[in-house]
Amino acid sequence: MQTFTYRTFNQSPSDYERNLADALFSIMGKRVYDPARIADELNKAALKSPHGDAWTAEGLKAEMRRLGAWSNCVGGPVGAHALPGASTRTPA
Repeated sequence: MQTFTYRTFNQSPSDYERNLADALFSIMGKRVYDPARIADELNKAALKSPHGDAWTAEGLKAEMRRLGAWSNCVGGPVGAHALPGASTRTPA
């Protein structure tokens, strides 16, 4: 069985990541789980995508893949922890 570890660096999320997380928790707290509906809710909340444009379902999925692609996220194999943001995994 492969050994796994938690994050191995100390880095706070950016303001963008915090705002996005707050908005997503609020939206999902209303039982909205469909990517297209989540994108609509993010747009209603006036939270811009990382490129400054409106959210779409595909853009939301791409951003979640990007944010989750860190090689040192929860479940990353020991020894696969590169520098923060320098992922060794290929997003699905």
